[in-house]
Parts: sequence; structure tokens; C-alpha cells
Amino acid sequence: MSLTAADLLSAPAITVTPETPLIGAVRQMLDRRMSGLLVVNAEGAPVGMLTEGDLLRRAELGTEHRHRWLADLFAPRWKEAARFLRERSPKVADVMTAEVFAVAPETALSEIVALMEKRGVKRVPVLAGGRVVGIVSRADILRVLLARLAEATEASPGDAALAQRLAAAMRAQSWVPLERVRGNVRDGVVDLLGEIDDERLREPLLVLARSVPGVKAVEDHLMLVEVYTGTPIGSAPEGPHG
Repeated sequence: MSLTAADLLSAPAITVTPETPLIGAVRQMLDRRMSGLLVVNAEGAPVGMLTEGDLLRRAELGTEHRHRWLADLFAPRWKEAARFLRERSPKVADVMTAEVFAVAPETALSEIVALMEKRGVKRVPVLAGGRVVGIVSRADILRVLLARLAEATEASPGDAALAQRLAAAMRAQSWVPLERVRGNVRDGVVDLLGEIDDERLREPLLVLARSVPGVKAVEDHLMLVEVYTGTPIGSAPEGPHG
């Protein structure tokens, strides 16, 4: 079953308002070990995000943008004024990033990950009825990953079932040379057999076999052969790669 935002979100979301003093927001970020805070209005709707990146250029740090006479000569005054406000204002509203990308509770995990990658954000608020009901962060996704990795170390379901899982996993990847590579399973250990014509396929194949839930170890018996003639290059490695 595909995971959705409702399965992942942390609630309640830690929020501040546009009127929150910047010192209080920064203190919350440090106390809670968070790299960003969601900014909401009085109705609970998101209006911005305050992140570590928003706080790097500050007059208090001596890191504000320096004037460049040529650029300043042609820059609109309002842009210079806005930058001055962002670097010196003590209020969240003037420092936050106003653009917010939100998702619905039913949004699939794959869509959330795609949004994070495309927009370069680390957390996404979840909205229901226009109000924030939680937030999905990269840490929430990592917790799911940890659980799935732990599942893979559980007791083997049996060699026959493992062989079926491995075959299905190999068929699901277009880069696997199914006509030349196979996996035999004994006591939860996969013997990876066959031929590859590119050494760069070896490690991905080993990782694929190791990723099948229930596999205890993988033994690499893949033979590297010459691309056009099929002539073996060296001998197949031996030993476990679990």
C-alpha cells in the first residue's frame, strides 16, 4: 500500500506567526533542533516558512550584503529597501520566505518527495480545510526508511518465497540482464550467478539482491565477459557480500 502524507505527518506542526519576534523563532529552532518553522496566520493557514537559509545574511552577524556601486546604481530603491528590511528586521514577517508549497493528507509519498526535490524544501505542510494539520519533513521520511530497512533484516520467509521475491525485483529493473543473470537461494543466502559485460553492473546487482526482504547475505559469482565475444575476463569472485 502506498504511503500518503496522512501516514507520515508530524502533528501538531510547530509554528510561529508573522508577528513573532525573530529572537523567539530562532530560539525555538535551536531548542527543538529544527532547521525551519512554518509561519501561519490567525486562521491557521500557512503564509510562509522561516528557515536557516533566511537567517544567514544578517546585520547582527556582519554577513549582510555589501553595497556594490554599479549594481546599486541601477537597482530599484524598493529592492534595496526590501533587502535592508530582511537583513535587519526583528520580526518573522520581514525575514520569512513567503512562498509555501503544501500538500493534502491524501498526497502520495512519491509526490511529496518529488515536490521536495523540485522546490529544494526540507518540509511540507499538510492542509485540510485550509488549515495546517501537520507537517511532513525529511526526518519523517527517514523514519519510514528506517522501518523498511529493519523489515529487511527479519527472519527469512523461506528459500522458495525469497527466490520469487528476487526474481520479481530483477524483472522490475530494466537494466538487469535477465537472460544472463540469475539468483539461487539456499538458507536465505543468494548465490548471484551468470555473466555481465560491464563491471558497473556488479554492485547494483548485489545491492538489488541484498535489498530483498529476508535475504541474509549475497555471494557474488558473476563472471565479467568481453562485450562482443563473450570471452571471460578473469575469474568470478567468491564469497559473501551480505
